[in-house]
Amino acid sequence: MSTNSCCTPPAHNEHHHGKKFDWILWISFIGILIGYVGHLLHILPNDMSFHHYSSSVFMLMNEMWVGIAVGIVFVGILTKVPREFIIAILGRPNTLSGILRATLAGLLLDMCSHGILLVGMKFYKRGISLGQTMAFLIASPWNSL
Repeated sequence: MSTNSCCTPPAHNEHHHGKKFDWILWISFIGILIGYVGHLLHILPNDMSFHHYSSSVFMLMNEMWVGIAVGIVFVGILTKVPREFIIAILGRPNTLSGILRATLAGLLLDMCSHGILLVGMKFYKRGISLGQTMAFLIASPWNSL
């Protein structure tokens, strides 16, 4: 008995049980680490292009680390919050009230743009619509001006 369904589970070798290697994450991390450590250790002090890169990475990471850390904490908290509770607060997906609630949540949760991306990603994974996610992300920096 063979069924042709769009919802059949993927083959065993396609998803590796959710442990797929993230190339972008690791390449970015290594590039940032090289720039940050290179600035601290003054590696290649005569190479102006590396000097500009490493000093830019150093300044940017020193500014961003707080927002990223707060975003990671909020994502950890959101992992424990039931999906139904998030939808009850932010409204049902694909409704006007849901978009308005997500916009209000973005205004109230005043974080830097780096941390808010992590929270928005987690909201989207927990079941809010793409429109609500975009409204949340767009509304959040308004208080930071």
